[in-house]
Amino acid sequence: MTLGWVIAYVEDPAAAAAFYERTFGLRTDFVVAGEYAQMDTGPTKLGFASYALARGNFDGGVHPAGSDGPPPNVEIALVAEDVDAAYQVAVDAGCEPLAAPTDKPKGQRVAMCATLSAGRALHAAVDKPARVATELPLSRWSSVRPRAMSLSQRTICERAVRAGTDDRTRRRKRARTIRRVALLQIAQTGRLTAHEPTSVGRRPRACPCLES
Repeated sequence: MTLGWVIAYVEDPAAAAAFYERTFGLRTDFVVAGEYAQMDTGPTKLGFASYALARGNFDGGVHPAGSDGPPPNVEIALVAEDVDAAYQVAVDAGCEPLAAPTDKPKGQRVAMCATLSAGRALHAAVDKPARVATELPLSRWSSVRPRAMSLSQRTICERAVRAGTDDRTRRRKRARTIRRVALLQIAQTGRLTAHEPTSVGRRPRACPCLES
């Protein structure tokens, strides 16, 4: 199986999609008036469905999100180049601030807010996640492929990990280069294939919940 859609149930799907387009810079894929709106988010789609559509699909529908108390138990994480700026834009647009931008142990910077127009969904703005070579702590490198890595390759990997905590303005490009070099060095041993995320253009897909 693969993940095809992440769907939030809301009062007005079209309004939720317009808010995401205006605030987060996502592009609307298509809208079915009064029922469903879908964002163009690559192979895995983000959609907004109406409470009425949920009730039509199964008895009782879904429980509407309330305006009080903690947000629902689902998080939608959006990747941003500048987390602080993205967080401020969201708050200025009317999002409920939950957690100001904070540096995490693995080098990421994360902020959280709730969007009232999207059923009070919990959202996180995250800077670009680390590549494969930077996900493991330094203490585990020797146990991953002990015979596949030379001393110079290990040094490059260690630099890649540390680069995740470097200054996020002047050293961002340098950190990306180091990470790519680390993957390419490991790939030369034939044990790991260097790759970059790719985006394949596809025709818009409608959510299964719309099919009768």
